[in-house]
Order: sequence, then structure tokens, then C-alpha cells
Amino acid sequence: MFKYGSKEQQSSLLKKFDGKVKFFATHKSAAPVLEFAFANTCNARERASITQEFYGPEFGLFKDNIMKFAEILEKHPEKKKSVMSNLREFVMLIGNKPTSLDNSVVHLPILNYMQTADYSGKLEAVGSLCEHIVRFLHTKHGARLAVLCVKYATAKERKVIVKSCKDYLTKIAKEEYGHFAFLEILASVDDTVLVKRELLSKIEENLLDLCTDKHGRLCVLALIASPDTRYFPESTVKLLGPVAYNDPANPGQEIMTSKKEKSKRQAENYNNFKDMLTKFCIENCYALWTDVYGRTVICEFLLKCEDPEIQKKIITETLKWINFDEASFHEREKAAAEPTRKYHPLEEQPAEVEPKQDLMNHTLSSRMLKQVVRELPGFDQILFDHIKDQVVTYVQHKSAAWVIFSLFDTNTVGPQVKELLKGKKFSIPEGHEGYAVVLAALTQGGEEEKMDIDK
Repeated sequence: MFKYGSKEQQSSLLKKFDGKVKFFATHKSAAPVLEFAFANTCNARERASITQEFYGPEFGLFKDNIMKFAEILEKHPEKKKSVMSNLREFVMLIGNKPTSLDNSVVHLPILNYMQTADYSGKLEAVGSLCEHIVRFLHTKHGARLAVLCVKYATAKERKVIVKSCKDYLTKIAKEEYGHFAFLEILASVDDTVLVKRELLSKIEENLLDLCTDKHGRLCVLALIASPDTRYFPESTVKLLGPVAYNDPANPGQEIMTSKKEKSKRQAENYNNFKDMLTKFCIENCYALWTDVYGRTVICEFLLKCEDPEIQKKIITETLKWINFDEASFHEREKAAAEPTRKYHPLEEQPAEVEPKQDLMNHTLSSRMLKQVVRELPGFDQILFDHIKDQVVTYVQHKSAAWVIFSLFDTNTVGPQVKELLKGKKFSIPEGHEGYAVVLAALTQGGEEEKMDIDK
């Protein structure tokens, strides 16, 4: 009925749920039906009507004035005690029926309780939910609830949370909302040895999959450096990290839910991860630079890593993919990948080898190289020494020209770049924006020496 019925039939059937939502939400057979209706057929008003029933029996009987949780507390402050009591009772109940936590219909009521309850109430709720965090972190409200569970959990409960997540880590890290829980574990869990043993070992198995995923790469970036607004929204940065609560023994004093300093915890996680990431970046250098998400990982690691040896290894591997003979390399690669036997027409054949492109000319990698030239001391000279024989060629390419411009804009190799381009004759395609920027920079200030251009 909910799947194929008309809107009138669906609404009529939904009214039969009035006063019974709380019971249905924890019933083995009825819960999937309620979840399907809530997630697929209900409009915003109907969802609010369903959610309202978790706040008390009177809200299930009288549906004339549907209110959200905040409105109830604001307009009827006298009901706060009974509402919180009903929510607490439900949280304790659902902790014993964990399969019900799979359904998004229960996530918002529990989140409202966690956000409003006092510190002892939060601890009690976390104790009931910590073992089942993987069941509800996949939704918007469930993810925020998972973050609060990690924030307020004790060291023992955090260990339970980490161990419960390890088998689903790749899936969690790649989820639109689920990755917030992983970020919070990195931001709050003091036991970095536990994180390394249970989580980082799982990351290593699927690192390329994570780095090339929109949300997965954020978890890797958080291990490289603390989340900042370059890649994380400000709301996410504020959401993460331990919180303070009032000390019951000493009123007026606050205690943090995590004991270690943020910088120390971040440094320990990074040190546990950097050797693994170094090896990975070297082995997958080209794949990372040319991926829309992976390029941010290798770029940030190169910029944030303070170990010259690691930087040297990654730069050396990167330079192998700059100023190389693309045609002959592709022929060798294609020959190596040729099948050793004939395939049946219906049999799946190996995919054709995709030709490798010079990183200077690649649309994605060239943008990151430009950033590295500007932010990593010494890289401008290394790159210029590697490509100085091909600067004239690169400046005529729509992507590489931007990297040449960033070299020109430096004090170290800028004069040398200008000297190489002075008086040269180019054949520039019409509408070549990259070249136009370089040309404008080279000719600014009314200088008489200009390059010859064939259009």
C-alpha cells in the first residue's frame, strides 16, 4: 500500500499509526513498514507528526498542532521533564533492541535527547548505544548522534566503539554522513595505539579506494593535518573534537572529555600513519596526481610533511611523470599488457591501457603543481631544473602554462623563465587563457621586449 497506493490511500493508512509509532518503531515486523513510510512516502509534516510521538503519549493522541522538539520546549517548558523522561525510557529500551537502530525514524528523537540531557543522562545514553554505533551513523541525524556518542564516551566505551567500526571502516569513511564518526574518533580518542591497531591497519588495505573518494579522502586528510576550512566546512570543524562538562565534585570547574592536547593527539596519529602514506604515495603517484580527489591527498601530504627525506622521495617519483616521452612509454605499456592468449567473443577481455599524460599537461595535476610551486620552498627550483629545456613547449599548453606562470611569479626562478621565453616565437591557439596570463605577466610594466606570437 505504501509503495503502490495513491497519496490519499497512503495518508489514510498512515493515520492508523497514530498513537502506536513508539511501539511500531521497536517491533520486529512493524519497524520496517514504519521506516519505509517515513523514508519514502511521508512529507515533512507527516515526518514531524511521527517524530512527535516519541516525546510523550499525548503527542500521539492530539495531532492538531504539530511541533518540533525545540518548539515544544520553548512553548511548553513545563513539559520538558516528562518529555525527557519519555525519551530516556525509549533510549534505554532501544539499547536492548539494537536492530531498531537501523531505522532512521528513531535517530532524530535520540539525537534530541543527547543534545538536551544533562551530563549524567548523556553518559547513560552512550552506555546504551556505544556497541551499536555502526547501525545509525549512516543518516544525517544518526551521524551527529554518533559524533556525540564518541565525544561523551568513557575510555572503555571508546574502545568498544573503535572495535565495532573496524570491520566497516571503508564503508563508513566513504559515506556522506558516516565519515563524521571516523573524523570524531581521530579528534577525540586519546588511545592512538588503539586507533593504529584497529583502524589504520584497515585503512592501509583500502587506501587508494579512500583517497579517490569524495568523502573518504577527508578521513585521510584529517590524519595528515587537523581539519581546516580549506577542505572542511566551518560547521564540520566546529562539530569535531572533545567538549567540556561541569565537574560534579567541583561546581564551576570544567573537565574535558579527552585528556590529551589536540596537537599531541594529532601528531601521534600522523606519526603512526606517515610511513604507510609515504609508501602509498610513491607506489600510486600518477594515479593520485591525476584523480580529482586523490590529488588533494598527495599535495597536502607533500606540503604538510616536514621530513625532507619523505618530500624528496615523493618529488623524485613525481618528476618521473613530468617531461617524459609519452608516446614511447605508452607503446611499452601497451605491449606489456597485450593478452597472451585469444579470448572468446563472449569472454570479458582486459581493459585497454589508458595512455599516461605528462603531469604538467594534465588538467587536474597541473593545478596542484601550481599550488606546490607557490607553497613548498625549493620546489620551484627543482621543477625548473627538470623542465627548463621544455619551458617553451609547456607555455603553449593550456594547462602547463599556468604552472609556468607560477614559476615566473617566484623570485628564485622567475628571471630565468623570462629569459628563456624572451624573443621566442610561438604558435598559440586562439582563446588560450593560460598563455594570455603568462604573456600579460611577461609584458607588464611597459617593457619593450615582447615575444613573437603566431595566431
